[in-house]
Amino acid sequence: MQAHNSNIGEFLETAKTVFVVPVYQRNYDWKKENCQRLFNDVVRVAQSGEQHFLGTICFKVYSSHERSIIDGQQRLTSITMMLKAIYDFNTDEIIRADINDHYLYNKGVGITDFLKIKLHLNKRDDVIYRILLENSRDNLDDKLTDSQKKSRVYQNYLLFYERISEYVREGRDVGSILESLHNLTIIELEVQNENPQEIFESLNSTGLDLTKVDLSGTYENLTPIRNYFLMQFPYKEQRKLYEEYWSKIEDFIGTEQMELFFADFLVFKRRSDAIMINGRRSHINERNLYESFKDYYKSLSGDDNYDKTLSCFKDLKDAAELYK
Repeated sequence: MQAHNSNIGEFLETAKTVFVVPVYQRNYDWKKENCQRLFNDVVRVAQSGEQHFLGTICFKVYSSHERSIIDGQQRLTSITMMLKAIYDFNTDEIIRADINDHYLYNKGVGITDFLKIKLHLNKRDDVIYRILLENSRDNLDDKLTDSQKKSRVYQNYLLFYERISEYVREGRDVGSILESLHNLTIIELEVQNENPQEIFESLNSTGLDLTKVDLSGTYENLTPIRNYFLMQFPYKEQRKLYEEYWSKIEDFIGTEQMELFFADFLVFKRRSDAIMINGRRSHINERNLYESFKDYYKSLSGDDNYDKTLSCFKDLKDAAELYK
């Protein structure tokens, strides 16, 4: 693992780089209060010129262009939406070009469709975020469905837009907010040879007893089985495994029954519910499901982790159809 001091402006400005929120991550769900606090911190930094520590951004580099965000997606998404709000409200073409070319999009030779947009959210949020990027405040309402308008992505964008307009009406220079990005310090934590899932567990261990299979709870501080599978792969492989297998397993079983299905699957595969966990004899159940499944997964054979995971997912999908 490699860590170094940086700032959010420098991090986002990294040329020809995309920041990907993995498919297993929960939806963007910062509340109004979170964004209000963030904006107040930014304004305070813009006025004082002092530095403010924004936190740690943990990521894994899967290629020279792709950084997968392990921890920090809520802050990164909020900052980006604030920048989009500044872009839409502001009329200074120099400022608009600066935001567009450095924070929202990648410019230059050899930019593919995937590389063009700097931030990629998970599946549901990304649809709304793309509409947000491609339209101005004036015509957004016509482009979004009623359901999409209720999303945190859109609602927090509106909050930032309103706060920016108030800031300018008070006679303040919106350019100072852009300058303040370089005083919002962060620690860049790059996962290298370590297992990304273990890093995620260490960063987000709170002891909260939420579902171990899915990340459908209120918090992102969990280590669900879905993360264990998908976190080790780049975005393209993650998406394939999620869309072709995991989402279909959920369709067959239903999210309410997933824990029971995984427990029964393990007992069926092992031909027993007995298991040793931390040197103690136990029985496979929903409480020790995560540890039990890691133990099963490590026993599987395969040419590499992707082949092993693909084979396991195919097996799970077939079993889920029968289970239904």
